[in-house]
Amino acid sequence: MLLLNKRNMLYFILVIKMKLRKLQMLNKQQKTNEKGMFYHSFFVIIFLVKEMKLCLNKCVKIDSAKNLDEIDLYIENQLKDKNEICYKKITGMRNHSDLIRHYIFKIRESTKEINLIFNNKKIYLCAQMIYESMHPKKIKVGLALAGGGARGAYQMGVLEVMNDFHLLDNIDVKIGTSIGAYSMIFLEEYGIEKSKEIWNKLDSKVVLTKNKFKDFLSKRAVYSREETKVFLEKYVKNEKMISSKTEMYVQNLIFPSLQTEQVKINSFNKEKLIDVLIATSSLPFVFGYSKFDGKKYIDSGLKDNDGIDFLIKQGCNIILYISLRKEDVAKKKSKDGVCLIDWGSCHYYPGMVKGLVDFYPEKSKYKIEYGHEVASLMIEKLKSEGIYEILKNRRVEDFYKLPKFIRLDKNENTIKFKF
Repeated sequence: MLLLNKRNMLYFILVIKMKLRKLQMLNKQQKTNEKGMFYHSFFVIIFLVKEMKLCLNKCVKIDSAKNLDEIDLYIENQLKDKNEICYKKITGMRNHSDLIRHYIFKIRESTKEINLIFNNKKIYLCAQMIYESMHPKKIKVGLALAGGGARGAYQMGVLEVMNDFHLLDNIDVKIGTSIGAYSMIFLEEYGIEKSKEIWNKLDSKVVLTKNKFKDFLSKRAVYSREETKVFLEKYVKNEKMISSKTEMYVQNLIFPSLQTEQVKINSFNKEKLIDVLIATSSLPFVFGYSKFDGKKYIDSGLKDNDGIDFLIKQGCNIILYISLRKEDVAKKKSKDGVCLIDWGSCHYYPGMVKGLVDFYPEKSKYKIEYGHEVASLMIEKLKSEGIYEILKNRRVEDFYKLPKFIRLDKNENTIKFKF
């Protein structure tokens, strides 16, 4: 018996709209006369009745996925050729033997197939999928701090504004890459004001101590990490993280396989925290690789500089991302069912090499102030568009109002970066 509910009716309406749109396009192309159009419409209606029965059955079948511990669903590249449907650990992908019709559902990161195979190419339009992607069971917020060397001071200014407007009060998952991991840990343990002070003490004498010639030959690194370790010994601690409800991760890149790895650090002691911070910021040839837990690591920014994909896999549907690049790199990673807010500046992109190693207190202070100004503009934008209240209140019923991607464009951000 067909399940005639709101979900199925919505799906049927979607199918009708698609067919009528296709019919209109066909009529424009072929300039069909009125009589021809009448017969064409008649056959389309008959087809739609059959389609309704088929589609309702298909939508009912998707309910069997509920037995797999249902959570939020998102759709990658909706309605495009390379469509992928993701339902927790189950991924629906186009079967290469028939790119048009078949979807095979598999456990993510596994070759084991699950017995859910749909032959109707419109199954990804099923109203249940669309409804669940726009109406999650709960709001889960992630914070991603990108890598970027000395540019990272900008993040402290943005975090200060986020904190003032209570956007950091209930973060579920945090991830930091390279210098972003430093900011994340300092913020968690010391709060904003003290973290800003620590950042201003992170100067070139700490970061850029040249290796002796013999060390350069053995480690293949221009600079030593010894002074950085002394600095971290002084400021790194784990008193608040260990009891925090927020899951905290540092992203690393394994060498030489170049596989990204996310390490949960909540329970790490001081020694392991220092090791993981050195590992995530080990830029090849500049600092060389580092060893941690029996593995070799280099700076994760060489492959994945943001951790956005990881937060999405963790179920985050609102992601606050502080980028350190002027390009809309993050926009390519935005997905249906996820609101990605990029707090970066289109004007903030100090030189590629100089920007990474430019650790000077007076410049760090300016970068923090610049981040504060840009973030204040973002708050104004979020308030004017009604987004800020949704972020603050975290009501599930308001989630569908959020756009997929938010970032200040050049017209909205007129504050130039001076250095």
